[in-house]
Amino acid sequence: MATTGPIKILESIQGSSFLAGRAAMGVFQPFTPDIAQGKIEVVREAGAEFVVFTDRHRQLGVRTGTTSVLNASDLRDVASNRERFKLVDSIEGTHFLAIRTAEEIFRAHKPDLNRYRIEVLRDGDLIIVVFSDKDRPAGTKGSVGLPGFEVALDARDRRVRRSNFVR
Repeated sequence: MATTGPIKILESIQGSSFLAGRAAMGVFQPFTPDIAQGKIEVVREAGAEFVVFTDRHRQLGVRTGTTSVLNASDLRDVASNRERFKLVDSIEGTHFLAIRTAEEIFRAHKPDLNRYRIEVLRDGDLIIVVFSDKDRPAGTKGSVGLPGFEVALDARDRRVRRSNFVR
């Protein structure tokens, strides 16, 4: 696998938003969402947080911490009322799946993902998922604060090619 150009940041999401999305996917599972073709958004109003999933067939929503989908009226309100509901994070389904694969590897080290920021990068034939301290100052190189961790996946099939802590 060769690098064919500069490394490109595809997406970035807070670990807490990823965890909310992962929990929501469990609630949405009976509806068989096409995660790879969808988009996940985390929105907040006052103290309430919601996850909205949209694919080419449907839109689903859930309030975080609950196990039932939003009814059509509530979902429409959450999904369309951006003055009231502020977008916290958003991620494409394919990148969400890459993070989920990388998380399985990182989980062996028992991280608290709420304390991490997760970036999805493209480097030639690889998708690289980087877990870094969410409080790390922008532009800092290497691991500062919490130990960083990265997982490189084959871009075609999301198979793990390597994983390591970041120095």
